[in-house]
Amino acid sequence: MDDIQDNFANDLKSVNFQVALDVFKKEEIILQGKKENFDLYLIERLFPVLLEGLERLSREVEAHKEKPEEVRERFNPCIFLGQYLMRNNPKHNENKKDQLQYKQIYEYVRYERFKRHFETKKQQFLKLFMNSIKKEQAHCDQNQMKSFYKDIDDKLKLNGSLNEFVNSNKTLRQLKQNVSFDNVLNELTKYCSHHQNLTLESFNILF
Repeated sequence: MDDIQDNFANDLKSVNFQVALDVFKKEEIILQGKKENFDLYLIERLFPVLLEGLERLSREVEAHKEKPEEVRERFNPCIFLGQYLMRNNPKHNENKKDQLQYKQIYEYVRYERFKRHFETKKQQFLKLFMNSIKKEQAHCDQNQMKSFYKDIDDKLKLNGSLNEFVNSNKTLRQLKQNVSFDNVLNELTKYCSHHQNLTLESFNILF
């Protein structure tokens, strides 16, 4: 299980995993009156416990190889997995949400939600960006970038936490005088994914 936890974030970003879920990306479902991408729903609600269940199932299959034939014949992998999923549903087990793989899942899904939402608002963000730096261009220097982030920090009443994130961000510091708008928006997405008090609706006030 430790190996699974250590590689969990990489599994989420792997090509095979993404290809498998691509078919669901354009599908939407309604949850509590809000639209949700079906792939994110599967990743958040099903994938963590399914991964655990498959790992436990593989152990059980190996263990049954040493058991008498009559015991092996009674063993049903589908029933075993189904029972495991029902017994370990994180919806009914709050302790599971504190486990490493669940935290990684929730961080990934939260990042993806903001990323996709910001993509739909990209032109509006760009207009806001150009108004902030007072230039009709999609790039800026460090001071202009900080001015843009400060405007957002002030409007969302983040009490300087976005400014602190920018000042401690190694990626942005390395860009120095040629910071693209895409870089700026991507780092804003990362910031949002780690701040639970922010929601997609929080940004409606900007536009």
